[in-house]
Amino acid sequence: MRRGSLAARLVAANLAPALLTLGAVGFAAWTVARRGLEAELGRRLSSVAGAAGAGLPVDLLLALQPGDEGTRTYARARDELDRVVRLDELRRLAIFGPDGRVVVDTAGTPIGAELPDLARDRLELGRLWQGQPTASRVLFRGLDGRVYKSGYGPISRDGKVVAGVLAEGDAAFFAVLGQLRGRLVAVGLLGALLVVLVSLLLARALSGPVGRLVEAARRIGAGDLSSPVPQPPRPPPGDELAFLARTLEEMRRALEDRDRQTQLMLSGIAHEVRNPLGGIELFAGLLQERLPAEGEAADQVRRIQHELTYLTRVVEEFLDYARRPKLSLEAISAPDLALELASLIEPELERRRLRLTTQLADPAPFAADPGQLRRALLNLLKNAAQISPEGAEIRLSFERTGEAVRWMVDDAGPGVPEEKRQAIFEPFFTTREKGTGLGLAFVRRTAEAHGGAIQVDRSPLGGARFELTLPARLTDSPGPETPGGLGSARLPARAGSGADPSAGARAPG
Repeated sequence: MRRGSLAARLVAANLAPALLTLGAVGFAAWTVARRGLEAELGRRLSSVAGAAGAGLPVDLLLALQPGDEGTRTYARARDELDRVVRLDELRRLAIFGPDGRVVVDTAGTPIGAELPDLARDRLELGRLWQGQPTASRVLFRGLDGRVYKSGYGPISRDGKVVAGVLAEGDAAFFAVLGQLRGRLVAVGLLGALLVVLVSLLLARALSGPVGRLVEAARRIGAGDLSSPVPQPPRPPPGDELAFLARTLEEMRRALEDRDRQTQLMLSGIAHEVRNPLGGIELFAGLLQERLPAEGEAADQVRRIQHELTYLTRVVEEFLDYARRPKLSLEAISAPDLALELASLIEPELERRRLRLTTQLADPAPFAADPGQLRRALLNLLKNAAQISPEGAEIRLSFERTGEAVRWMVDDAGPGVPEEKRQAIFEPFFTTREKGTGLGLAFVRRTAEAHGGAIQVDRSPLGGARFELTLPARLTDSPGPETPGGLGSARLPARAGSGADPSAGARAPG
């Protein structure tokens, strides 16, 4: 497991809910603070407005007409309102009648003029004329760029509201809210950074043990049952990773024991069968020497010998499949291996008048077990020879794609039906009358032991194409039976004939 991917997942898993929580808490705190401060400012403004209008001669003021700004009544009312504005640090105070026209305004609005500010607070004015102090629900921004709020207080005579007082105050708390918002954002960023750091530390603490467990599970899945699962040195009580490591090690040991018993059983059965086969073969040879070369009896002896040869091959395949040989990695030259395979398959090709062509796109060496790879490719070539019609072409190709190499064997046979393309690699699955079903199973086990894969598809020649893919480079020290991961180590190349990889070598056919 890559440490970066675990760290990224932990950071994402922790950071997203942390940011959502911090954001929700910060927004809620900011909203509650704003609403509380707005409500308090509204109560203060409406209270000031009601108090400012209580001591004024409202009857005389309501009798003022446009142009009476120079009268003593107007001057005294204006002075009183200006004093309240200075004391309470207001923006303005204004007295207006039920028709919404100005009576006195510290902002200098003439008598009888309409107050446009009243238009935005129609609902609040409805409560005002019912005798309730109120405040605007919305803030507004003045020409000076500052934010203000309006409060309204009623002026009553004989139980009836005859005028209203408008008090506009500066919402200075907005500056405090701005500071609060900045601090909340800073706290949120600090919290997010803390979550990232904690997640990275947690990922660092987990990635090592988890990575070792993943690597151990990968080795076990690939067939390496001899390498122990690493155990933590001093795990704390109740450590789930330590429990998982112990359980995985117990499973590995159980699988190793069962695999060893299976191999011993298969080897024992094969040896027990091979011993009498040798005796039967000896006596069949002696019997053949005593019989005439021609005749029915000689034909029957030859059939017995033919069946003995088949049974011997079956026993050898069982033994080879049961042994599970360890990987011995060497640098292999594709042209040398292709020439060696051509010479090994030559008798089969001559017998069926087949021709083998090679296409080697990249002659650079690659690391693999030469014996197992040679046998795997030879199995594929023999299968192609057995399934191809006489006189047909068999093609052996090699290419390098990125960090992998690919061997391809093409034939002109009937191909493999799509529904059987996975089953043919299972042990003991065969479509031939006298086949063990272990050849392709051995090829798949060889591919997986190297960290590669085998698959079958449609061939350009009309039959089947078997593709054996292996890592182009292996790690410095792959363990026994352990698939090598993609790394950077290169092994010294084996000595070979130095054949031209692009010559398209042909085996005699």
